Amino acid sequence: MGGFYRIEPATLLEEVVGLATMRGQLDPVDPKTFNPSARSMACTKRLWERAGGWPEWIRFSEDTLFDHKLRAMGSGWRFVPDAIVSWRPRSSLRSIARQFYNYGTGRGHTQIDAPAFRYNLRNALLLWASVVVGLVTPWAWIAVASLFAYFYVFAFHAKARRIARRTGRPIAYPLSLAVIWLVMFAHLGGYLVGSYQRWRRRDRFRDRMEAYLAIP
Repeated sequence: MGGFYRIEPATLLEEVVGLATMRGQLDPVDPKTFNPSARSMACTKRLWERAGGWPEWIRFSEDTLFDHKLRAMGSGWRFVPDAIVSWRPRSSLRSIARQFYNYGTGRGHTQIDAPAFRYNLRNALLLWASVVVGLVTPWAWIAVASLFAYFYVFAFHAKARRIARRTGRPIAYPLSLAVIWLVMFAHLGGYLVGSYQRWRRRDRFRDRMEAYLAIP
């Protein structure tokens, strides 16, 4: 069974971080796709053994990999929204960046949600390519402004506005955008490092994960 989360922030930054990054705080989660973290799941020892145990060879995102394994096994996973774990978000931008960088390395090791990371990487490369062109021709700065507005403001405007309304603090709008950008790029940086490590250490990450998921 998998439970749910509730944020318990002590500052505006913590509240914004929780609302921006924790699933289910702004919209209901879909039980079919929701992957609970280790602190919010419970299973029998027999099921744990059938799954091949906990994937301890990866330091981050191991609970997500375990979730995927249980779903692949058709284990009858059940979402229990009343089983709530309270969670206090990180209290500084540096700790937030470190947290999501670590999560990103785990995603790089497992390649879970890889298309989303590649999409963000493509957007970042397009933006930086337009900046480079802008060093040659001033007209390219129109493209820079347009790409930034589309990929990094318009795409998150509705979410940031909802967070500002939830908190009742107008300053939460720009703060939400800043947190989303920080999380996105920290996550992406970790994903790139994790993907490189997966390529360099195929025996530790790719081969071992494929063997783990192949356990009936």
